[in-house]
Amino acid sequence: MRSAGGSELVQLLMFLAVDVDGVKLISEFVPGQNRQTLGDLVDQLIHQLDSGVVVLMSRHEGRIYIACRASATAIGVGAHAGELGSKVADLAGGGGGGKAEYGEGAGKDHNKIFKALDAAADILKEQLADYES
Repeated sequence: MRSAGGSELVQLLMFLAVDVDGVKLISEFVPGQNRQTLGDLVDQLIHQLDSGVVVLMSRHEGRIYIACRASATAIGVGAHAGELGSKVADLAGGGGGGKAEYGEGAGKDHNKIFKALDAAADILKEQLADYES
């Protein structure tokens, strides 16, 4: 896999975005990224989404890293990257947190990475529904 700055990687991840109640979500595992490069990658991706949330996880040197970013438009309809990142990290046996626009964390259970990422859409859906009510 190329480094976080690789345009091919960014384009591939953009292609994998799904719609969650009008908000684009990219929730993927990107191997070999450290905390810094994972954060750089979510920054690149969020700038390409009009209304979106990016949740990425990576395993690097035995550690699991989680980075999450929400666009201003997504925040305006209820998305909170810090809370989303925290819940995803918790599902991977770790912890995390942050602000509405950016969150990060770490996991401990390598066997739960994909389960945690799969839950991101449901967690985002709950955030959006809670905001509407």
